[in-house]
Amino acid sequence: MMSANLSGRRKKMKKWIGWSLAMMLCAAAPALADARMDELWMPSSREWGAVTGWDRRFPGVPSWVKNTVYQETFNRKFVKLAPGERFALAELEGPGIVSRIFVTVPVRMPKNNLRALVIRIYWDGEENPSVLSPLGDFFGAAFGKYTGYDSQPASMQGGGFVCRFPMPFHKSAKIEIENGWTDKEAPVFYAVQFYQAPDLPPESLYFHALWRRENPTTEGVPCLVADITGRGKLVGIQLFLQNLSTFWYKDFNALMQPEGFGMGNLEGWEEIEIDGKLVEHGTGTEEYFNAGAYFVHTPYSGIYEGVHVRSYLTGRTSTYRFNVLDPIPFQRHLRMTWHHGPLDVIRADYASIAYWYQSEPHSPHTIPYLASRMPASTMNHAAQAFIIWPLVYGNRMVNEMMFE
Repeated sequence: MMSANLSGRRKKMKKWIGWSLAMMLCAAAPALADARMDELWMPSSREWGAVTGWDRRFPGVPSWVKNTVYQETFNRKFVKLAPGERFALAELEGPGIVSRIFVTVPVRMPKNNLRALVIRIYWDGEENPSVLSPLGDFFGAAFGKYTGYDSQPASMQGGGFVCRFPMPFHKSAKIEIENGWTDKEAPVFYAVQFYQAPDLPPESLYFHALWRRENPTTEGVPCLVADITGRGKLVGIQLFLQNLSTFWYKDFNALMQPEGFGMGNLEGWEEIEIDGKLVEHGTGTEEYFNAGAYFVHTPYSGIYEGVHVRSYLTGRTSTYRFNVLDPIPFQRHLRMTWHHGPLDVIRADYASIAYWYQSEPHSPHTIPYLASRMPASTMNHAAQAFIIWPLVYGNRMVNEMMFE
């Protein structure tokens, strides 16, 4: 009898401990998400500043426009970049910290405008930019299209593009946008906010971001996402994946694996090498981004991870993960590769952007020409998915039912 009572008490105690831990984690989640809220009431000696597009370059008003006064005011709000022009949004003196970069552009005028424009950021007078990416991809625009989401470090909402990664610099900062079109102008509205930081620690690391693309992928060879030399921390990646495989005519077994009913590239995993040692061998694309079953029940937008796009029809997937709470440190070198399907057998288009902090100098990088940055067509995948749509739709429904 006594033994039964003790057993019952142990079960109640375990249950009580379990509920207590769950409540503690729930209570801690907002605190983690708003870790800086407790600093808002503290005084600060740092000076705040901002540079915007207001009156940076007044284009004038055409003679045929009526209500000239109002049109003149509007035209002072933005900068219109000539074809091929590179324009400095802001040139700042240090020491300081860039706290917010905001941009908005007409994303459909012309089509693929977000892959045509390029952002570069230079620290302390360096010749090779620390940030180099198509403008849209830097903020998370999938396949050159506006795909709204909201996270702590970056977001796209209501037509705007925002990056909130803190970017310290000691001597100077230069933020530049290039109009990659050779025959089209590009209007840009923007704001860069920053703090003067005379108390900036000398060992502060510099913010970096680099866009890469492999289109098409090479059979048997994983895609390179990050290859960083120096001392620093990886703080996030975004992947923009498009399946280019021909799969519709294959037998049922091959259609399931490795083709995954047109989404088999997601069976590929990440590998992370730090300072010459393999420290992570993943199990699948969705697992790294804290999801499952080919990103079931998507799209969704989280503080640190989410999915912009997941389409069985087009074969496209776009996902992000920001390592704000769990940055990946390295002392000499970090290399991240991504497999496109099991054993890298799925032909695909893989684009990515990695975000990290590191000591200088960094390795110089280049960006492909405009034609090589344009998104791939989805017509072939859509036609295949339409031909075997009952099987494709059935696989999708099975995945969703497993996680209801």
